Amino acid sequence: MNASPAIAAVNPDELYDPISPELQVDPYPTYKRLRDEHPVYHQQSRGFWVLSRYDDVWNSLRDAATFSSSKGVTFD
Repeated sequence: MNASPAIAAVNPDELYDPISPELQVDPYPTYKRLRDEHPVYHQQSRGFWVLSRYDDVWNSLRDAATFSSSKGVTFD
């Protein structure tokens, strides 16, 4: 099965890096783009997934068998 074009077309290090200075200044355009174009986003260089739509986040909180932060949530 191929990756979704919405995910595959983005350089993971360019769209969303939560510690970038630019994102700290004004995160809202990036959040909107994530919701509109990449609601399930994989940030490869830091090794995490982002869910950006409310219903997806809400449902993931109720499915611990599928969604886990067992490897931690800090960045090196």
